[in-house]
Amino acid sequence: MVTSMALAIALWPTQVTQYCPPSNDTLIVGVAFNNQNEFLYCELFSQISEKKFHSDYIRESNTFATKDLDFSNSLFLPDVTQLDFRSGELREATINKHQVNLKYREEKNRKDEQVNLARNEMDALDAGFNDFIRAHWDELITGNTLTINFGSIAHQKTLPLRISQRSSEKCGNILNKECSPAPFCFMIEIDNMFLRLLVGNIKLTYDKQHRLQEFNGTVNIQNNKQKSQNAIIHYYYINDYLPVPNIK
Repeated sequence: MVTSMALAIALWPTQVTQYCPPSNDTLIVGVAFNNQNEFLYCELFSQISEKKFHSDYIRESNTFATKDLDFSNSLFLPDVTQLDFRSGELREATINKHQVNLKYREEKNRKDEQVNLARNEMDALDAGFNDFIRAHWDELITGNTLTINFGSIAHQKTLPLRISQRSSEKCGNILNKECSPAPFCFMIEIDNMFLRLLVGNIKLTYDKQHRLQEFNGTVNIQNNKQKSQNAIIHYYYINDYLPVPNIK
């Protein structure tokens, strides 16, 4: 046990191991900070099968939330089950041929809220957004702005988003000022001026292998007071792991 843990830790850079305890099954680690560069939590991603993934959210070696993703029905609209053990908050999405069922529970003592939305009116959901960007890569890097309907489990509806490429300096490398800017920077904005003022935008940086490198914006993990929070998450991949499904 000790030997296997030591080997697992040896595979990751110190930027990961000083905060996160990756296991032998961990393929991707996300290290989250707030805007004051204070550590928030780790995301540890493992792959269960070709199209199924599991994430543990950890702070101080304590798993406080988990997420399961199943891309069997759709590359951009995965089945989702996310549970926060601290409050009992539940985010769940179930996909069938014609509909997407979104279920949300604010805390364990509240009733589940759910809605059925037409599948053909939703372009991406949860982590499927990352695959959507990778699938439309050529359109984005040639200067096109894409408008999509994003399924928000917590809001129980779709949100109109627009995606556009920006100069690398617009994203920069927020967690390490000494590093050069990432090769690709994308801005995600709500395609509604009033909502955009309330929610703000999200910045995503990608490396040359089209892997998400840094996320900067509102996350779907609440803070300890059960409030939404912004985070800057830097992602690390073991042995140049390329997420599956492989979009090129």
